[in-house]
Amino acid sequence: MSSTRFTQVGFPMAESASLIEQVINRIRDEVCSGNLLPGQRVNVTAMSQKYLCSKSTVRMALSRLVGEGLLEIHTNDGFYRPLVTDQSARDQYRWNMEVLLMGLDNATVNPNPSIEPAPFVPGPDPVADIERLFSLVAALADNKHFVREIKRQNAILHPLRLRKADLNLASSGELQAFADAWLRQDTGALRELIVAYHKRRLNIVPQIVTQAYGATGSDLINPSDGI
Repeated sequence: MSSTRFTQVGFPMAESASLIEQVINRIRDEVCSGNLLPGQRVNVTAMSQKYLCSKSTVRMALSRLVGEGLLEIHTNDGFYRPLVTDQSARDQYRWNMEVLLMGLDNATVNPNPSIEPAPFVPGPDPVADIERLFSLVAALADNKHFVREIKRQNAILHPLRLRKADLNLASSGELQAFADAWLRQDTGALRELIVAYHKRRLNIVPQIVTQAYGATGSDLINPSDGI
């Protein structure tokens, strides 16, 4: 006789796993869209009501996002969106560049045999385009960790990429140059373009952060609690 295993919060195992993934994706969207601001405390009760699930499910989802670096946990004080300063933004841009370059190095030595690169054609959304391209570059290496890390970095940097200062750079022929290099599968050109892409943004980090969150340098953003 078969039986269904249940979690402590009352959901069947399969359903609970599926629900947690749904909640994770919804909260990730909140972060990427800028609805959850840096320094803002996550209101677990409000989220459980919003997503029609238990607080335990919300906390499990939030814990997963802590592991992705999208949230952080303060002891005895709950979950927060990490504060964004000029320095933390620079660190993220530099790390994103390093991961992509390591992926290209790995692709040269150990290419992914399952990848048949399709032409990359820039569309009307430059943010979606660059994030898709970076995901394609990461997938050139036969290593799932590069793909996973670039997915994580895309989520973290997404709010900054939506700013006018960043978009102005993206509209300057940058994406077409990436598209041409991708079509040729020219890893040397891709490497140069990736370095140039990140250097341009590192040069205007204060402007991007100001447009995104209204503060620069060591100014800390600390909105009131809740969502």
